[in-house]
Amino acid sequence: MNARVLVVDDEESIRTVIQQSLEREGYSVEIASSVQEALTVFTRIKGLAVVVTDLRMIGDDGFSLIEQVKKKDPRVKVVILSGFGSKEDAVKALRYGISDFIEKPFRMGELVQAVQVSIKEYEHDQVYFDRIHHLESRLQRIEAHSQAASLFVTHSKGMAVVGETLAILKKEAIRGHQDEVNVLLLGEAGVGQENIAHLIYLNSGRAKKIWMTCDCSLFTVELLEVELFGEEKLQEFTGILELIQGGTLFLENIEMMDLTTQGKLYRVLTEKVFRRIGSSVDRSVQLRVIATANADIRTRVRQGHFHKDLFQILSETTISIPSLRERADDILDLARYLGEESFKA
Repeated sequence: MNARVLVVDDEESIRTVIQQSLEREGYSVEIASSVQEALTVFTRIKGLAVVVTDLRMIGDDGFSLIEQVKKKDPRVKVVILSGFGSKEDAVKALRYGISDFIEKPFRMGELVQAVQVSIKEYEHDQVYFDRIHHLESRLQRIEAHSQAASLFVTHSKGMAVVGETLAILKKEAIRGHQDEVNVLLLGEAGVGQENIAHLIYLNSGRAKKIWMTCDCSLFTVELLEVELFGEEKLQEFTGILELIQGGTLFLENIEMMDLTTQGKLYRVLTEKVFRRIGSSVDRSVQLRVIATANADIRTRVRQGHFHKDLFQILSETTISIPSLRERADDILDLARYLGEESFKA
């Protein structure tokens, strides 16, 4: 257990007792006797997860510390200790988003438990923040190539049809259609489905919003549902649908999705709501889906292995991407493009 805790109290005896108790639990503990000292420690020590602070101290009070700490790192959890608790203080503490409010005198076991819960909350939020940071970085990389990506050059008749469809989708986006159609990309693995999906995304009205991907072939039935919908019980997990609000979901290998999950996705796309696994609460969601599948998905629909109504919604616009062996006229252009990209790298 490597979680770092900062203990702030102007009474040395209290600081020492708390420090020793938390260190016995395996935590790394820093101490400070004032708000200013605490801010100095907080700036110097990276990775502090929890701040345990007295509310009434000589000089600035605990609320001043909380406000400045939260500005520096909103992920940090705060446990307040106070011998002068009041309803006003409790309400103010809630506004600051503190994790717990413990009145003095307190039982050390109560404080240790509060720190343990705060650590779990911090670790959960850390996963969320890491995912958001990853997605923002990816979006920036995509935007950096948006100008180049807007070009679509081909000499193949099969790909010319693809280009015409992309042009139509771009015109629809320019006209400001709020509910942009879902798109189904059909073709063999390796034909450039993700590149085509990026072109659609970058030329859509959602280009400034989040882009998320999910490959249905990489998950078991249970894990795919958790990845998409999130989980309420056991270990709380925020799924893609909760993060994507207003963005675009790129669903690869949709034909690998279980029928039960297909039914849940159908509800998402028709009713604009979803439920975390283990929850009975509907959460609203707005998104556009660009999905990929191999050409056999229509056979799966006929055989009852793929949700017919979901297929109709996903295939509002269908683009069949020919394999490279069917577009020999593009080989030289592709080789030239790859060579230029390699030179840039």
